[in-house]
Order: sequence, then structure tokens, then C-alpha cells
Amino acid sequence: MALESPKTGSGLQTRHVFLDTDVYRRYGHNLHDKVLQRLLQLTKDHICTLHITDITMAEIERQLRELAADVAQAVNKGNRLLRNWRSARLQRFGNRPDAPVDVDASVLANEALSGFGSFGFIIHHEFNAITHSAFGVPPKAIFDSYFQRKPPFDKPDSKEFPDAFVIAALDSWCLQRREKIYVITKDKAMLRAVSQTKVLLPIATLEDFLALLVDDPQVIEKVVRIFSSSTWDTVEEKVRDEVAHLGTVYTGDLHDGEVVDHRPSDGPVELIDFDVISASDNQIEVVAKLKAPIEFDVQYLDTSSAWWDSEDKEYIGGDTETETLELGTTLSVFLVIDQQDESIEDVKLLTRDVNVEESDETYK
Repeated sequence: MALESPKTGSGLQTRHVFLDTDVYRRYGHNLHDKVLQRLLQLTKDHICTLHITDITMAEIERQLRELAADVAQAVNKGNRLLRNWRSARLQRFGNRPDAPVDVDASVLANEALSGFGSFGFIIHHEFNAITHSAFGVPPKAIFDSYFQRKPPFDKPDSKEFPDAFVIAALDSWCLQRREKIYVITKDKAMLRAVSQTKVLLPIATLEDFLALLVDDPQVIEKVVRIFSSSTWDTVEEKVRDEVAHLGTVYTGDLHDGEVVDHRPSDGPVELIDFDVISASDNQIEVVAKLKAPIEFDVQYLDTSSAWWDSEDKEYIGGDTETETLELGTTLSVFLVIDQQDESIEDVKLLTRDVNVEESDETYK
């Protein structure tokens, strides 16, 4: 039975996604929330790339300060009511319970901001987010929009300057790279402004974004068939060409080890798994995880003939040697399949750096 053409326009239009501050606030700025953890896994699998701006980070910090002040005010107000109620009971029954403890708003704010440090670390190092300098956007175009009452300044008394700078930074990045970015927000002014651009795609919730991922058995079956054919030779050839562009980090046991050269070695490039990102009548976009054989030349200090200087905590003497490691390296690649002739239109290496060691290799 012939496979039907997949539904036009299904899947993601782009792998890039930006979360507005209201998204982080919705999840209590808790990056361990299950929905955000789903997004984290997608970024680790190179299925999508998270974007954030310096203004967004500054706004989140402000929100945490305000939230701490609101919590302290609510707790202390409750404590006053509780003290009044207990005072009445004391006069009637004579018992004296422990007095409720008030919350210091500044202390609570400092606690929130100390957590904000880990928030920023996780965003940048675990989510591996691309950070944009919205503070560095030239202000003239922003003020032109303000005086001409263009979104997000199209309502009376609109003063959405942070959003305007954020949108301008994302828009500029997309235009320079011919990319698009999903902007997830429920802020009406920002949605109107995003809709005015040609490269930013408005979407209300993170759940809506995650629901765009393709889960069509017919499309998946077709990709499996194409990858099982001689077409895979094209993927293998292009992956070998891209290996030279990999960054390398040596994490093994060789003393002062450093990768000085690397190249593809003999052996097949094997498919481990794949995810269909989008499918239309013209093409299918796929992120695939592969295992590719690569040789790494590691230069290191042979300490067998050296002596240890305990004062300077370093080896004196020794010879510089080079060892070649051949490893089956896990890589993520972005593939575009032509629906009509089932050829591979494009292969882009998504993995940027590989960790190199003698055994138990880990890669990102």
C-alpha cells in the first residue's frame, strides 16, 4: 500500500524558541517543572534551541524581587491578624501560644535572588540558551515605533519598551541568519508586535509549542525507509565532511592532554535514533542521532621519566607524546529530505563540541 503524503505544514516551522517572562512566571521560575524539563530534553537532543535576552533576565530578576515583597507583605499581614485573634483567645482562655514570626522582605528577596543565580546557570549551561543583547539594540527604531504608535505601542499609554527591545534583538538575529524564532507569550501587546515581523512566530503557550512535534506513523515509516536505502550514503558522506568543524575537549586521564587533530576514520556512520521536526508536501525535516567513527590525536606529557615538584605542584621533565584514539562518537545532525524524489537536500551538524577520553565517552 502506498504511503499518503503527510499533512501540509505539520510540525515545527523552526527549531528556535524564545520564552517571554510570563512563561517563566507561570511555572514559578522553577526550571525543574515537568514542562520545562521536557523542553530541556529537547534542547539536549538538539530538537530545538532556546533563546533568551539580557532584558528578559533583568525582568525575571525584577519579578522575583516583587514576588518576594508581595509574599512578605501577605505573610506579615496574616501574622497581624493571627496575633489579634490569639490576643482575644488569651483574654478569654488564658493560654499563650508562640507568636508568629514575621518575614523580612529584604532577606526573602536575597533568598530569591540567590536562587536566581542558579536559574541563570541552568538557562545558559544546561539549556545551552543563545543569549541576545537587547540592551545593545540601537534605540532610534524603537522610538520611531513609539511615536508612530506601532505595536507594541499601539494602545493608549503603551510603554512596552522592554518588549520592543527584545523583539528588535530577536528580529535582527533572524534576519541576519535567515532563521525564524517561535515567541511564546500571552502578553497581548507583544503578540501584536511579533505578528508584525516576518521572522517571529507567535504562540501562546509552551504546551502548544511542544504539541507541534510530529508524531505521524506514516511520516516516520517513510523516513525509516529512506534511511534504509542507498540515500543514507549521502548522509554518511556529508557527516564525514562536517567532522572537521567539530570542537574538541579532552577529559581523559592523559596528563595535560589536548586534542591537536581529528578526522573521520574507517567504518560506517550508524543511525541511532531520529525525530521528525516537520513535514510538508515538499520536505521532511529530521534531527537524527548518529554514531560516527572518528580518530583523535591527543598530545600529552609522558610523566614516566619526570619528577614531581611538590612546591609548584607540577611535573618537571618528561616527554611530549601523541596518542591516537579511535572512538565511536555520538553526533546530532539536522537533515532535510525532499518529499518528491526522497533525496537528502541538506545535512547540518548540530553537535558543536565532543568530549574525548579513553573510555566511557560522553558527548554534548
